[in-house]
Amino acid sequence: IATKFNSSSLPLRFFYLDNVFRYPQEKEVSKREIFQTGVELVGEKSIRADAEVISLLAILLEELGLRDYRIIVGNTSFFKAILREFLIDENIGALLKHFLSLRDFVSFYGVLDELPKDKRKKLRTIFSIIGGEEILDEVLSLVEFEESKKSLEELRALYRITKYYGIADSLEFDFSLLRDIEYYNGIVFELFVEGIGYSFAGGGRYDNLLPKMGLNYPATGFALEMGGLLDLLDNSKFPHKRLVSLVVSPPKYEKYAIEFSQLKRKKGNIVEMKISSMDKETAVSYARERGIEFLYYFTNKDEIEKIKIGDG
Repeated sequence: IATKFNSSSLPLRFFYLDNVFRYPQEKEVSKREIFQTGVELVGEKSIRADAEVISLLAILLEELGLRDYRIIVGNTSFFKAILREFLIDENIGALLKHFLSLRDFVSFYGVLDELPKDKRKKLRTIFSIIGGEEILDEVLSLVEFEESKKSLEELRALYRITKYYGIADSLEFDFSLLRDIEYYNGIVFELFVEGIGYSFAGGGRYDNLLPKMGLNYPATGFALEMGGLLDLLDNSKFPHKRLVSLVVSPPKYEKYAIEFSQLKRKKGNIVEMKISSMDKETAVSYARERGIEFLYYFTNKDEIEKIKIGDG
């Protein structure tokens, strides 16, 4: 991306399928090479990008006939804000993050127990709450810093947008969820499916990675281990996709644009959606540059102009 797409119009959307090699701590040689698929959405900083990526994972599972799954969502920004709000020493904070990343709650609570009682009680409550949108107000009542509240509102916005995609009921918020890779800096998530005792998909926002390559682009994405997915599948066939379309809508019609896009996707269309106030001429130019076949341009919630791209 940093070398070949540094002058491309944003956002950029990629997917890949390839072998990945790891050196895990456990000595299970079979897990050192995995076949992985993943997606990356680069150049979009808003919570809409996080919602799009998470929804793509959920819709993938549902198209393959999987229903008994949960996507657990955390927020690295909230964890960092909490450390500052409760005046947690940097070294203690690093220990807490390390143990949460490992899901080692015995050690995590052992570190918490060394803190003053007033801090310990609130932090134990915050990091033990798991649930849907209803828990956000409960946690909001336990924090005072504007930074902490802002991170919670980010999760609320995520939930609102995933409702438009029809997958919000599959989300659970868990403030103890952190990823063990340092460059994650915002929304993070893990997939858990009934019948599989481990998470084989997850990801999140990693705005701090591309700047290390000299490109100041925000990014989010996820990776999925195909082995875990194949363990769950029967002989279902992957759906055939056809017709690439672009849906452009101003933010005030976002709900209707998402619903419209979802209907087209259910019919087998590949649909890119852009929530933006760009004018029609700019939208046509954008669609032509990306090789789009049809542009659907929202002028209001009930009026959508369909434009064939390419042959005028």
